[in-house]
Amino acid sequence: MIRLLPFFLFLLPFAGFAQSGKPKLIVGVVVDQMRYDYLSRFSAGFGKEGFNRLLTGGTTFTQAHFNYVPTYTAPGHATVYTGTTPHYHGIISNDWYEGTEEKEIYVVDDDRFETVGASGSAGKSSPHRLKSPTITDQFRIDNPNSRVFSVSIKDRAAVLPGGFMANGVWWYDGKSGNFVTSTFYRKDQPSWAESFNRNQHPLAYMKTQWDLKSPRDLYRIQSGDEKEYEGDPFRENDRSFPHVFSALTDSEKLDRIKVTPFASDLLVKFAETLMQAEDLGRKKDPDFLAISFSAPDYIGHTYGPNSWEVMDTYLRLDDQIARLLTALDRQVGKGNYLLFLTADHAVGEAHGFLEENRIPHGFYSRKELTDSLSAFIGDRYKTPGLVLNVSNNQVFLNRDLITAKGINERDVQNTVRDWIRLHVESAGEIITRFELDGLQARRDMESMILNGWDPARSGDVAFLLRPHYLEGKLPSGATHGSPFRYDTHVPVLFYGWHVPAVRRNEPVYVVDVAATVADLLQIQMPPACIGVPLINNPKQ
Repeated sequence: MIRLLPFFLFLLPFAGFAQSGKPKLIVGVVVDQMRYDYLSRFSAGFGKEGFNRLLTGGTTFTQAHFNYVPTYTAPGHATVYTGTTPHYHGIISNDWYEGTEEKEIYVVDDDRFETVGASGSAGKSSPHRLKSPTITDQFRIDNPNSRVFSVSIKDRAAVLPGGFMANGVWWYDGKSGNFVTSTFYRKDQPSWAESFNRNQHPLAYMKTQWDLKSPRDLYRIQSGDEKEYEGDPFRENDRSFPHVFSALTDSEKLDRIKVTPFASDLLVKFAETLMQAEDLGRKKDPDFLAISFSAPDYIGHTYGPNSWEVMDTYLRLDDQIARLLTALDRQVGKGNYLLFLTADHAVGEAHGFLEENRIPHGFYSRKELTDSLSAFIGDRYKTPGLVLNVSNNQVFLNRDLITAKGINERDVQNTVRDWIRLHVESAGEIITRFELDGLQARRDMESMILNGWDPARSGDVAFLLRPHYLEGKLPSGATHGSPFRYDTHVPVLFYGWHVPAVRRNEPVYVVDVAATVADLLQIQMPPACIGVPLINNPKQ
């Protein structure tokens, strides 16, 4: 025994880098607007240390879907982190008509708080409209000495994952070029964040140009480099590579960096700085880092999923994921962090691409529908003002006025439903509040409208559109929001601590992500979670 003692003493300094009873760090990665098929479609350009490291070294779920509509950024992030749908977490869209305030509101706006890190209103935000705590909140409840940090380019993609108890939440302000936060979280910036912002990294990135990462032949699987239905965010008067920024002022460059892969470089650099400065994963209790890549969404909306720009974005994101994994290896050691990667939604084809290929598509005018329906309902019931708002494919009725006038509310809803059926050619399923009220959301995709419908916030009549039909015409690029596979099918990958290397093909849902994290950590699931654990916990 005496001879063995020095050997064990030699091992002690490295004990923290061995797989232990808890991971040192949990990392949640959300890629905004990532379709599952990108993992195979762009694989020829991927290296070994990014997506392929996750795919070969972790658990891949090939049939993961969102189970509600509409599929937007805010509901997506809320669903990933609460483990439930808008029916329970209340985030029914990025913005919606709020009946209690009689106006359309933005999901994280909160004038009770001030911006920290810049002047202006970019930091007037909080998660106050989120109705359910998140897995990050539950993590802190079960581990009071642990810390949670959340970072993104978009405010809603940082705030919602951070939940109510985060120790630090930052997002990018396109006016100042700074990462900012809200007084909801802290009263001042830490010195490391101030130093990071002073270095003016965004302008340094935008002094270069956006050129193709790989040889041009690799991009031939996409529709083409120059398409009229692509946007021109840099005022180049063309849409082909390389993209130059010389026509933009410095202030414009600060904002337009969001439409380049350089925004993801900037985000990874900020996350690396945060990890080092806050000593993440190196204390007695585990920490949690949420990071959401927003640039793919800005780029996808501008150019569409069949563009060279989107493909190049994901080839570069592969490198950025590799850089993040390397930083995590350095920070806490391989095997000592639990990481998941998913998306907040996917995306449909650009309407220009669909037209080019003679695939049915179209749109309806929200204003025309609102005006025509309002006039019809007002005339039918001899009462103007019964229709308050039409948005997110939902009709909001003035229920107080209906009651005051003694009008049968069920009859009004049925009349609206019948009018939509006759006048909105692209409408699919149409359902009323009376049909939805009292029903409970489900884990599966049986009722996408119900799962996305909040009884207090949603409209009185909801309807779906046929595939590739939209609320409003797109001048360029592509969008998302539908219940169809091109919008719901996303990656769900787990990697690292206690995660086996396996590929699984059974149907799973994004609500299962938070349930899986909770089960692996052996903590309580978020209170409204309807997901199920997807990975067997070896400790049970």
